[in-house]
Order: sequence, then structure tokens, then C-alpha cells
Amino acid sequence: MKTRIINFLIALCLLSSYKTIAQKYDCGSTGANPYTVIAKSGLSMRVSPDLYAEKVQAVPFGKEVMVCDFYWETGLDSEIEGVPGKWVKAFYKGKSGYMFNGFLKKEATVQFIFSEWGPEDYHAYAGNNWTAIYPTATNELHQNFEAVSCAATSDTLLTPDGDDLPVSYPQYDESALFLVAGIENVNADNLVGQAFSSKFVMPGEQIEYFANGAANLLYAKGNLIANKDRNTLKAFTGIRNYELRIKVKKDGKVADRVIFESSMVDLNEHITPHGGMDLRWMGDLDSDGQADLILQVQDDMCSEYMLFLSSKAEPGYLLKQVSRYMVCDGC
Repeated sequence: MKTRIINFLIALCLLSSYKTIAQKYDCGSTGANPYTVIAKSGLSMRVSPDLYAEKVQAVPFGKEVMVCDFYWETGLDSEIEGVPGKWVKAFYKGKSGYMFNGFLKKEATVQFIFSEWGPEDYHAYAGNNWTAIYPTATNELHQNFEAVSCAATSDTLLTPDGDDLPVSYPQYDESALFLVAGIENVNADNLVGQAFSSKFVMPGEQIEYFANGAANLLYAKGNLIANKDRNTLKAFTGIRNYELRIKVKKDGKVADRVIFESSMVDLNEHITPHGGMDLRWMGDLDSDGQADLILQVQDDMCSEYMLFLSSKAEPGYLLKQVSRYMVCDGC
């Protein structure tokens, strides 16, 4: 086996400023991972990484929190009540703070990657079972996809600390659209959806998706700014108070939620509008009848991809960001 140096990407290439409402967790250039509280009496979240810091909230035993646990997000080694661990940045029910990870148990991590980048552009940790999503047929309403389990090639990476880290790279055909790992019930029998090279949803535009008795509608709202320059052919130069929203009708009930919002979107950009977000895929990955999304933000150098699953959403939300990764050409 050969050895590679892990290049942990801390993005110096700044992407557009934006705010997602669908439970996005800010961990710099990494995504947050799910952990379960294993302290029987529950575990406190605090404003700073200190046992005596002000308490943000108490998280009960058995509840899931999202943790930024890559090595530059954690504090120094410590010990509480004889249990070793570190203070980590964590999120629970819309609030963030610091929790001691000696009383947290890491759960299965959801990961995904577009096949266009290749498996070596994203470090896939050993133990993951990857599934490749292949397009099979297209009609006027949607596309059909096939979910196929991937074989894996084992390898070893060398961490900055000089430790060997076992990894596995998934093997797949180049016709695959994207790969996922860590989703328990990937919809293999009747996976339908819509794929886009990059789709910015304009105000007034809507995209429909139907699956398992549920109607899903993705649409956008905002105030278009007219182009006053008569020397250009653009009708609009920007959008104020932009919102990307999703509406779901299931079992006779309708829910409508904001996924993403931006105070200003610049339509003069030739790639993703500055301050905006593109849709890459919409479908039911986790077999719950509601739409899951892959969204993308990009600038001249970097592209950031985010996977949102409906089955992981907490009460009051329709989607939850479960994974994200970034690819940069250079700064």
C-alpha cells in the first residue's frame, strides 16, 4: 500500500456569504458530524471550552448533537470525572457551544461526493460502505436512478502528526452521478429525481418532485432589480431578500420552510450568482417520500457542495444538512 499526505483544506478562498435555514452547521471548511450523549445525567453545552463557563443548555442522555470534530476544531486534551476527552464545538436545537467529548459517542457519518471529482479528491474513511447513484432513464417529469453498492480499495494516509490513517476509496463506473455513504436506507428500488449541472432558481420559478404520495415543491422568492444600463441585454442585475424555499404536502398536511436566504444576490456573475446557491440534485435518497437536496456554492476558485436529508430533520424543519465538502483549484 502506498502512503499519501492528508491535505486538510482550510479554505483561504472565501466563498459568498450566505445563510441556510435548513440546519446548517458552521465548522469552517468541514461539516459537522453526529454524536450521541452517553452521560446518564445528560451533558451541558457551555459558552466556552471550560467546565465552569456559563451553561448554554443541557442536552439529555441519548440525544444527538452535531460536532465539529476535525483536529483544528478541538481543544487540548483534558479529563473530567476520570474520563479523558476534549472540548469540541457542538450544535443542538439551533444553539451552539462547547461540549466535552468524553461523554459523547460518534455515530455513523453521512458522506457524499460527485463522481466528477474522483475518489482521491475526498478522504473517505475506512469502514464506510459507499453507494453509487447512476442515471438510467429520463421522462418529462423526472429521471430514474439506480443505486449500486461499491467495492472499495484500502489505503493508508499519513496525518500531519505522523500517524497512519486507514482509508478506503470507492470503486465505481465513470457514468455515476454521485456517491453516498452512511445513509441507512438508500432508495434502491424506485429512486427518482432530477439532476442539474447547476441550477439557480429565480424568483417565481418552481421545481416539482413527486414520490411515495408526497408532493414536493422547490421555489424561490425575492425582489428583482431591473437593469438600467441600456447597453447590456440583461433584464435584471440582482435580487433583494432572496429566499429558496421548499413546500411539502404529505398525508393531507402542507409545510413550507425556508432553506436558504440572502439579503442580496448579484446576477452579474457568470457562475453561481454572488450571494446565491445552485441546485445540483433533488430526489428521495432516504426512502421517506420527501425530497432530499444537493446544493452548491461556487466562486472562481472553490466549489462547496452540501447534502440535505429530510429523514434527519428535527421538529420544525423539513431538511437537515448532513454532509458537505469543498474543492478548490487554488488560491
